[in-house]
Amino acid sequence: RGNALDSSSSNVSLPSVPTSPRGSSTQVSHSIVMSLSAETLVRPAPMNVLAVNPLLELDELQMSENQLSSLPEDFSTAFPLLKRLVLSGNRLISLPLTALRFNRLTKLDVSGNRLTALGSFLFEGCPSLESLKADNNEISELPSVACAELQESLTQLSLSNNKLARRPLDYLPQFLLCLPRLRSLDISNNDLVGLPCPSMWQAKGLRSLVAAHNRIEVLHLGQNAGTSWPVIDRVDLQHNSLKEIPSSIGDLDTLSSFNVDGNTLIRVLPASFGNLKKLWEFPRQKLPNLELDA
Repeated sequence: RGNALDSSSSNVSLPSVPTSPRGSSTQVSHSIVMSLSAETLVRPAPMNVLAVNPLLELDELQMSENQLSSLPEDFSTAFPLLKRLVLSGNRLISLPLTALRFNRLTKLDVSGNRLTALGSFLFEGCPSLESLKADNNEISELPSVACAELQESLTQLSLSNNKLARRPLDYLPQFLLCLPRLRSLDISNNDLVGLPCPSMWQAKGLRSLVAAHNRIEVLHLGQNAGTSWPVIDRVDLQHNSLKEIPSSIGDLDTLSSFNVDGNTLIRVLPASFGNLKKLWEFPRQKLPNLELDA
């Protein structure tokens, strides 16, 4: 690691940018990373204080495990080149309308806060966003279908331990089904009772779907599931309420990992399970009633 910049202070309530503080910033292959994690920050410094070189050139800002309950409306103006932002483990209830406008931001982590919604302004303000982690919040509202269809960069989305459950037949917010470039989705621990069948998802490049620790009773795959999910590699449905594995599972012949462990009512594997030639991971330690041929 190259040049280092210090940029935090101990027991700060209204932090600024002192000349010899405890936090750190490092330069890695032309990337500048600043860490303000676990600094007991209550709120960021005024943006006119932060907006000084070399902060203007920051690539990554880490502000996790503080006590932030809000962000200034002009938060993004201090870091115009920011690509990665970590705000996990704070007390954020909402994200201000104009606080997150980063044209170059590719990774955002707001997990472990108190958010109840993700607004369309977040995605509109960060058009290059590729990865969003928003686990361990109270999120029940997501943007519209129209907003989802415009997300050409978003490929990784993690929303475990939220409140995304919808009434039967919908199961999930439509926003998730209409993301065209989605490759990885984690919706564990959302009290889901079902999943839409693959034909209802626009993401033909979906590779990993994790929906563990829900209340899913039936796995709906429909017809020609392999056409809708032609590159699916991992499906994790452990600790749900599945009673059986549908015969159409054989259509997903690109699967290398299929986890239904902890679904104790499953007794048999369909004959089509043999079509999964690439499967190498199938945990069954917690499938006490599963009958396997000798």
